[in-house]
Amino acid sequence: MASPAHAAFPGGNGPIYFVDQTTDPDGEIYRINPDGTGVTKLTDNEAPDSNAAANADNTKVAFTRMAGGLHYLWTMNPDGSGQAQVPGGTAVIDAPVDWSPDGTKIVYRSAADSTLTVIRPDGTGLTSLGVYGDAPAWSPGGGKIAFRNPTRNIAVMNADGTGETQLTSYCCNEAAGLPDWSPDGTKIVYGWNRFSPDAGQVYVMNADGSGQANLSADTTTSGAPRWSPDGAKIAFTRDNDLYTMNADGSGKTVLATIPGFQFTIDWAPAGNADVDVDLVARPRLGLLVPYLSYTMTARNTGPGLLTSATLTAALPPGRTATGLSPGCTSVPGSVTCVYGAIAAGGSADSGFRLPLGLLSLGNVTVTAGRTASAPADPNPANDGASASCTVVTVILATCS
Repeated sequence: MASPAHAAFPGGNGPIYFVDQTTDPDGEIYRINPDGTGVTKLTDNEAPDSNAAANADNTKVAFTRMAGGLHYLWTMNPDGSGQAQVPGGTAVIDAPVDWSPDGTKIVYRSAADSTLTVIRPDGTGLTSLGVYGDAPAWSPGGGKIAFRNPTRNIAVMNADGTGETQLTSYCCNEAAGLPDWSPDGTKIVYGWNRFSPDAGQVYVMNADGSGQANLSADTTTSGAPRWSPDGAKIAFTRDNDLYTMNADGSGKTVLATIPGFQFTIDWAPAGNADVDVDLVARPRLGLLVPYLSYTMTARNTGPGLLTSATLTAALPPGRTATGLSPGCTSVPGSVTCVYGAIAAGGSADSGFRLPLGLLSLGNVTVTAGRTASAPADPNPANDGASASCTVVTVILATCS
């Protein structure tokens, strides 16, 4: 199963990137949440796209795109915006790419000489490591790179290309490939293939090559392993569908069943996403009942992708809101709104109403706050907001 996997960066579990190879005219890159929700198409064009790799805080995704019969290195934001070719680079082999843990370099297999090569995201620092291979996987600590060597075995080397050491010893009709480090750097998961009769499994070994074991132990074809950033699970492809399993091979669970052929290519760390909450109130004169109209906003100030957020507004005691936006519910005394993925710099609004006839005259204050979000919010200082209105009569109110 010739599908990519590479180094896992430690952290919370963010989105999984995968490729759908049945889209017209060829592969497109998608994102999905670890619970199987939020399938989002990130690329949509007439050029084959593949080999997505997120950096350590999931603020940029590197990938390959074909143009004029050759593949080139590109980057984009995790929501698919900002797609741009990396300048200064040569053509690349259609194979996995990976980021250094500090985000300053991308490693790939050069189409010019088939060596593993590094380049900075801005196109500077193009350097061949002088080693032949593909599917490079940078270790979480940054000191090593695992890869598949020309004998179709897993090898490791120092990040500068020195000290190459082969870890597996497959031959003949068996091969290994697509290595992926565990987030703590102690193990490497990889795909094993037998070509006659055709078979594929997910294997795991210690970082020194010892303890090689069949992890998936499937009666069907499995491959394309990708370790979760928290180290507890592995994403993989099983009979063309996306699956996850526990790190010990138990608990195989289908993540998504999508017609056609999909394969996992990266499991991104969640990073951090700062949720800024805003609440605005306005008096409105409806056809039947005047009301106070509220807009509650969840704004992602970054740096990472906000996978989900929940905001709750505290209403006057005993009051229930009406005119709720999709994703919002109300019980006496509160409104709760659930938001899906929001890219860094983006925002999402929800609205609700409080009929004036149900409110006492005088001041009406509603407060809103973040009650849950994923990934972690590094700045709780901006997690709340309030809006005050003065109700003069049942048909007259002012808000500030």
